[in-house]
Amino acid sequence: GSTVPDEDARDSSFWKNEAFWGSYQQEKCVAELSPVNETDLCTVPYRLYDHLKTPVFIVEAITDAVVMCGFEGLPCKPEDLLLADVRDFIDDYAANFTQSAARLFTDTPRNGLFAASCLMHT
Repeated sequence: GSTVPDEDARDSSFWKNEAFWGSYQQEKCVAELSPVNETDLCTVPYRLYDHLKTPVFIVEAITDAVVMCGFEGLPCKPEDLLLADVRDFIDDYAANFTQSAARLFTDTPRNGLFAASCLMHT
């Protein structure tokens, strides 16, 4: 099964990533989120996207076994990726990503996305 780790990809954990990497924060996003003391959320992709004007091309491995190892507490042994609860999480994650990514193409036809969804690491 899977467990929730201390460090994860939820909004509430992005301050750790921002602090560790010293990430650039988009000025308009910082201005919007400064009053509520949440500027670290400017590194969260779906929060940052609203502030981008330049078209983007995103390359993302949605369900790559190597990338998902330890992600959100997923197990790293390949055979564990076939467990029902793990498989359900992976399927839900892929569906959520696909739904979120759809706005890339409704906002502007100039955006692009390559998002492989395969457990084989390529």
